[in-house]
Amino acid sequence: MLEPGTGERIALHFGWPAGLRIEVATFWERSRRRGELAREHRGHSRHEIRTERAAGGALRIRTLHDPPADDGGPVETRLDARVSSLMPDYVVGGEGDFLGIVDVERLRDDLRLFLRDLFPGGPQGVDGDALVDGLTREDLLESAAAGEWNWLVGAWAGGDLEIGAVYAYDEPGTLAALGGAAVRTHHRFTLLGRTSCRDDGRGAECVELAIRSEADPVDIERAIDHATAPGAGPPVRGRQGGAPDHEVIEELSVLTEVRLITEPHTLLPHRFEQTRATQGRALAGGAPVEFEQREQKIVHYRYPAAPRR
Repeated sequence: MLEPGTGERIALHFGWPAGLRIEVATFWERSRRRGELAREHRGHSRHEIRTERAAGGALRIRTLHDPPADDGGPVETRLDARVSSLMPDYVVGGEGDFLGIVDVERLRDDLRLFLRDLFPGGPQGVDGDALVDGLTREDLLESAAAGEWNWLVGAWAGGDLEIGAVYAYDEPGTLAALGGAAVRTHHRFTLLGRTSCRDDGRGAECVELAIRSEADPVDIERAIDHATAPGAGPPVRGRQGGAPDHEVIEELSVLTEVRLITEPHTLLPHRFEQTRATQGRALAGGAPVEFEQREQKIVHYRYPAAPRR
């Protein structure tokens, strides 16, 4: 504990039942800036989550999407909708721990088709097959799915938190923007207090949780120095905000902030808000260029036929 709170503690328990149905509405905004050029776009998607019993007391989380429509809207919006439609089914344990993706090979095949449609010849100067294989590595897919679950449920399950107290932990991981280099993430989190689960603000059956996560700047600098050292091989290639493949990242920072409203006795979510800010400087064609990207995602969860508890 970094800072004490009010003294009142709230226990957080995982209690998703089998047979659960959740209607999920996601809204996102993204803004990008490279040098003097800036652009932004927004979009939304809807899907449904259903739960089923799995072997050994586990729970299967199924994600049901309508096929993405090619309605002639902005390209980035249509791409986001298609990516969202590729969300996998996965299995979690009785304590809310992530166990793995269901049929990861099928997910890899679906993603390969999507990426080959997106980059039919591969980006300029890059082996297209090698790029697709790298982006669909099983460990990366498992890590991404586990991360999404843990932001929402897994990281909180079993917690006994003091209202207003600030907690911290470090987590090892990798950073895709630096070619999968090992970079720790520093997390600070707190239980802000009791709040309403309802849109009308009545009652206080839920709690509000907040977390701030920052990629370690020393690890980032070390990864960049290693990648650009003599004899280190290909440089770290920038992929921020539509960067060209020959761009080399020189400075980078990544910050993620999350707010979650959830039921403490089940960890059934009602609202999830995530903001991710990435900024830095790169060398493009021998000239320095500053870049910045901000992504915000707001997710609403509705329970049309909640099972009896």
